[in-house]
Amino acid sequence: MKPLLERLNPRRSLAAAIGWTLIALFFAGAYLSSVLVGSLARARLEEQTGALYQQYALQVSDALDEHLYDRLQSLRAMADVFANAAADEKPDRQRALLERWKASLPGLAWMVFADGAGKVVASAGRYEEGEGVREREWFGEGRQRGWIGDVGPAHLAPVGAASPSDDTTPMIELATPIRNSDNALVGVIGARLSWDWATKLETSLTKALKSGHAVESLVVDSRGVVLIGPATLVGTNVGVPDNRTRGAVGHLVRRWTDGEEYVGGYAMSDGVEAFPGLGWTVWVREPTVTAFASARALEHQIFAGLTVIGLIGAVLGVAATSRLTRGLTNITRSADDIRAGRASALVVPAGSDEAARIGESLRMLVDGLQRERASLEALNADLDARVAARTREVERMSEENKYAAVVRERLRMARDLHDTLAHSMMALLTEIRVLRKLIDTNPAALREELANAEAAAREGLREARAAITALRQDAVRDIGLGASLAQLLKRFEDRKGLAVLFDSDKDADALADSRAEALYRIAEEALRNVDRHAHATRVVASARVRHRAVAGADGAAVLEISIADDGVGFDVDTPRPGHFGLRGMREQAELIGARLRVSSGPQRGTAVTIEMPV
Repeated sequence: MKPLLERLNPRRSLAAAIGWTLIALFFAGAYLSSVLVGSLARARLEEQTGALYQQYALQVSDALDEHLYDRLQSLRAMADVFANAAADEKPDRQRALLERWKASLPGLAWMVFADGAGKVVASAGRYEEGEGVREREWFGEGRQRGWIGDVGPAHLAPVGAASPSDDTTPMIELATPIRNSDNALVGVIGARLSWDWATKLETSLTKALKSGHAVESLVVDSRGVVLIGPATLVGTNVGVPDNRTRGAVGHLVRRWTDGEEYVGGYAMSDGVEAFPGLGWTVWVREPTVTAFASARALEHQIFAGLTVIGLIGAVLGVAATSRLTRGLTNITRSADDIRAGRASALVVPAGSDEAARIGESLRMLVDGLQRERASLEALNADLDARVAARTREVERMSEENKYAAVVRERLRMARDLHDTLAHSMMALLTEIRVLRKLIDTNPAALREELANAEAAAREGLREARAAITALRQDAVRDIGLGASLAQLLKRFEDRKGLAVLFDSDKDADALADSRAEALYRIAEEALRNVDRHAHATRVVASARVRHRAVAGADGAAVLEISIADDGVGFDVDTPRPGHFGLRGMREQAELIGARLRVSSGPQRGTAVTIEMPV
């Protein structure tokens, strides 16, 4: 299981990284393609469905206008009958004639014949004979012309009430004048179409669409109030189309007041012949959820299909990449064997491609490092022998303890050459590990890392030369302790890029004897520890002569040198086998009669203080 996971880890396998990249690209392409095709399909469906429902709305609107016009024409025919014959008949005869006419016209709630003064002469429902109707709208309009009344706001308020009155139930009133052969007004015939007539007509026309979808139609008056439609919308204002021209048609997708989005078509009343219509707008609509279901299904199908194709392509791409990167894989395994000690030479694949050239460069680098390592080991052995011999010689010299301390410090700096070269080798080994990882992750960066390895070797050589030069110079005796420490800290700041603050007084600056040299070496070792272990960002140092009160005397002058950092710190009481830096600093301090204090703790930085009586 673990080998399989490693092969699928893009950080450890170039083929896996390419495969995962291909999969991501294919998924993104499949998604974008499906969205694009789905959008195009939706736009196409919107155009087709909207145009279809626009045509349906026009048919319903024309049917409503034609039915209203037919009722008005029937009323005019009745008026002609009354004008030519029935006007002189008795009320019983006139009433019977109205009853028969009302029964022959479905949807009429009542009919009435009123004379020119507005007095009911005969009635088939609603009014009593002799009742005055002069103030009624239908009578006033009917005296002038053939008239069809619109549904007013008052008639919509009680829709759905338990017992609506005859005056408040939604209805359409019609009226036409009765004129004799001399064109004199004889009276007015009025009638009322029940609202059930309009509702049943709209319902029958909508069912005739047979679209197979959740299609519904609405009839909206000229003010945008719903007359016929879903119960939740009847009586509400849904607005009117922007194009209010008589007979205007169109289609669009909009979110209605019920909160749902619909695709629909509309048609405004165009009237019939002399009848201009009532200004109603008929809407035929369908929820976009069902209208565009086929577009969403197509989008999902395209995404699924492209995803399958993408996965197949990714598998093939990984297989091809594995074949092409086999040389790099072999180089990686060979480098792992060298690191584990199972091999001593890098195996270079045959050929002249990039993998072969990278392998040859790495082989040359590894061979060179191995030779340098052997030379360094021989040099270290010789250096250790010389250091041991010199140390024995110095120990035999007991003329002056202070001079012995200075010589021991110079010998310690000679041993530091060993640490410098070892540090450089560690840097080189680190670069080799980076190169090995780059073979899997970023082969293009190998050239840059090879340059870094060369720079690490050059830096080690520079530090070794700087250490040798320091052995030959004695800046403390030339310029004094304070100035020497200032130069040391300045070089440290420039080389490491840390923030360094240093302060000294004139008494400390004046010290330039052998004890000052020992103090300088201790400060040098403290800064070396900051560089190697502290991971600090700031160093604060000082060198001052202080006067402390002593019983029976004016005071004792004490030189205090302090070097503090804000690094990771350490546990002072924990033994560290193989590390002699602090031990050597204490020994040198004891030789010159000074006292060394080290204050530190994990994540609390480190402060080194040397106090010496002057």
